[in-house]
Amino acid sequence: MEKKERTKGVLSSILWTALAFQLCAVPDARGQFYDGGATYDITEDSGYAFIDGEGTVVNLHATIANAIYVCHFGAPGATLNFFDDARAGLIYADTGSYVNIYGGSVDVWVSVSTGTEVTIYGEQFVVVDAAGTHEYDPGTMLSTANAVLTAYDGWGEVLFNGRISCVEGAYVSLASENVESGGLDVQIDVKPGSNSNVINSRSRGKVAVAVLSDATFDATQLLPETVNFAGAGVAQNKKGKYMAHAEDVDDDGNDDMVLHFRTNELELEDGIITVTLTGQINGEAISGTDNVRVL
Repeated sequence: MEKKERTKGVLSSILWTALAFQLCAVPDARGQFYDGGATYDITEDSGYAFIDGEGTVVNLHATIANAIYVCHFGAPGATLNFFDDARAGLIYADTGSYVNIYGGSVDVWVSVSTGTEVTIYGEQFVVVDAAGTHEYDPGTMLSTANAVLTAYDGWGEVLFNGRISCVEGAYVSLASENVESGGLDVQIDVKPGSNSNVINSRSRGKVAVAVLSDATFDATQLLPETVNFAGAGVAQNKKGKYMAHAEDVDDDGNDDMVLHFRTNELELEDGIITVTLTGQINGEAISGTDNVRVL
């Protein structure tokens, strides 16, 4: 029986792979390249999309009939924002890529490599795999080799539907769709300089979080008094001064904003979770997320 199940799984994988190659073999498909660190708002359909390079952002509101490749050519740091009017045959999220899925559909699968940040937004998630049907809430880290995921909004309407395929060690983050409406989406780094985002919830110390700047966004303008991270405000010293400073933590030539929070004030649950930071810059709301392991 076990041998039969393994054979069935192998055949299923072969069939899905064959379908993927067939979908990508349309002879007259048009391909577009997006790079150079620019932001592109895509509203016209095409056959393929190749997104590469630090700071390159593609906001997709169209159909890419065959495949989208993010950081496929070894130039990390590109972002794909996939909205509710977007559709694709496949999405390949390669190492160093950022993929935010707010809605839409993928016909074959979203392929997730290690070293990526893939986030799917919704208020409720239903996953169907070989073991059955599972329901998840925002904040879940999902790692699956082959499962169909449906994301719903707060009214039970479908936001996104597609098959997810993670290589070993890779995962997708399931996050609340309300993060998108929190204003400008920014990059944050919990415990900058550390290879692991581990937080000991029983610690009496502090957790550093960096809000990252880029060529078009100056994180040092962030007002510490408006910041909330996992339910806590920025820590203050004995003189009432906010514990925040400018520092280029990612060595890109732009000063970032580093903020410190008291660990015992954070509202965290044990396990691998997604944490959110919100705040304001010049009256505009910003929000960013990162993944941490809470002990």
